[in-house]
Amino acid sequence: MSDPGQRLFVYGTLRTGSTHPMHAVLAACGRCEGTARVHGELWDLGAYPGLVLRGDSVVLGELWWIVDIRAWAALDRYEGVGSDDNGAFVRVVTPLLDREISAWVYVWPHSTERAQRIDGADVWVPRGQP
Repeated sequence: MSDPGQRLFVYGTLRTGSTHPMHAVLAACGRCEGTARVHGELWDLGAYPGLVLRGDSVVLGELWWIVDIRAWAALDRYEGVGSDDNGAFVRVVTPLLDREISAWVYVWPHSTERAQRIDGADVWVPRGQP
């Protein structure tokens, strides 16, 4: 797998069009490089989706280049990386489909037993948004 460098794959509240304040942080510190896809499953966790990297399903998102590396600390805090919170995500490297590169992505490392699977590659709409 290639070095992800400053690349980040986003699929939920950080995507373009989201009104979540963390998208504004990402937009100020990064540059959207367009759509991207990964293998995995999206799960409805309530206020946000969670990506689980398993299976052959395809999840559509965006590829971002983080211009200001200080943004990683803010993004990790937002996603709960390194916390003891059971709601925390982890940041891992995954290959992108149709590209010869990999990217960082925040994934859900916990059980999906109480979550509902989101069918389709690009169907998650943040609650409270049209």
